Amino acid sequence: MKFKKSALVIAMMASAILAGCHINNEMSKAQGSAQGKHGEVVVETTFSNGHIVNIDVIKQHENKVLAAAVFKDVKQAIIDNNSVDVDSISGATVTSNALKRAVENSVKAAGVTLVAAGAVAGKAQVAQPTDYTYDVVVIGAGGAGFSAGLEAMEMGSSAVIIEKMPIIGGNSLISGAEMNVAGSWVQKNMGITDSKALFMEDTLKGGDYKAILPWLRRW
Repeated sequence: MKFKKSALVIAMMASAILAGCHINNEMSKAQGSAQGKHGEVVVETTFSNGHIVNIDVIKQHENKVLAAAVFKDVKQAIIDNNSVDVDSISGATVTSNALKRAVENSVKAAGVTLVAAGAVAGKAQVAQPTDYTYDVVVIGAGGAGFSAGLEAMEMGSSAVIIEKMPIIGGNSLISGAEMNVAGSWVQKNMGITDSKALFMEDTLKGGDYKAILPWLRRW
């Protein structure tokens, strides 16, 4: 009789523990949306115990190349930090902010209070230098930037190329291997009349008239 009573108590305790585990691990989902660069970004976020455990991007029309890092790295950063207060991707700021706002709206829709996240487990903090010294600093990792950096190094200088975009290549990457010059064979074949004066005016306008004119005339 004592055995049966003990067994009954153990069974009741096990049921309570299992029930408690079920309650604590209960998962929920909610959708949220925000306006991106090229349309609405819609996500479905999965929550468990005040934590974001998954984010599914179920609708978006963003640039495939520029947005790729957003929907991978920014999304993972939100999950790792259990917060939308994470860095955006340079060059895809609008898309990054849209993803973060969409997740934030899904949190509101779910009525979930996110648990404050501490340091990400398993990721050691590595001290980074506060100062770097180079002979030449090149801004922009396009064709011109790489050429300038390589030229500087070939002349014996230390050089670094800084790029704000998540990919390198700049305008050279999307130029179709053509040169932006006046009177090119492409223009001639298309019947387009151009001149150096028009080219310089277009270049100045495209750069918000910040180009140094004597340098531009050297081209």
